[in-house]
Amino acid sequence: LSSDTYKRLNLALFTYAGLEAFHRKNAIPMLMVANVIAMIQAVKGYGYGLLGWDKSMKASAKKEFLFGLKSTLKGMSPFGIPSTISAGYWAASVSMMYLTLYKLWDIIGLIFADGMGLGSALVTTRIHRLAKYTLLSAIVYTLKDASDRGRLEGATFIQLNFMVSATFASMAAYQFATASGMTAMVGWSGFLSFFTAFVGYTSRQIKKSQHQ
Repeated sequence: LSSDTYKRLNLALFTYAGLEAFHRKNAIPMLMVANVIAMIQAVKGYGYGLLGWDKSMKASAKKEFLFGLKSTLKGMSPFGIPSTISAGYWAASVSMMYLTLYKLWDIIGLIFADGMGLGSALVTTRIHRLAKYTLLSAIVYTLKDASDRGRLEGATFIQLNFMVSATFASMAAYQFATASGMTAMVGWSGFLSFFTAFVGYTSRQIKKSQHQ
């Protein structure tokens, strides 16, 4: 849990669960409970990663967060991308971060420009999508970082690739159904689904060959 990978994922999980808890505050109580538990687990995971299992390490959460933010911004630079696979993840990260910021701006516009309340159906639906985009952005960037470091054969990253592939496939299917046909977004989501599945499969095969 002390690696940047798990710290990033725990922060993303906390953000996702927090947005989902807010979005579902008037929904089924069990969903609220599940999101609160996820937030608690994310805080615990980040804390153990920062301080160690026995909490004996001395570290500043603020400094660690700023270091992680600086590292992410550096990692998102389009210059010096080490491989074609990393370039694919970089493009996926850019598109997901764009969707996240666009959705956030959409919510702000609905609240302040259109005068809608936070509890309105349209706003809560946007918050739900914002939560999903935020988590997916963090996971895709985590895969990009793993690719940069040549670590995609790790079990965590193989599983994340397959999970992300399924997510992009569902996005493509939903967009195809709602747009009533093929669009650029459907094609891009479909490509990213294939790309992450392919990398996950090849990484798993490499991992198997290394243990034979």
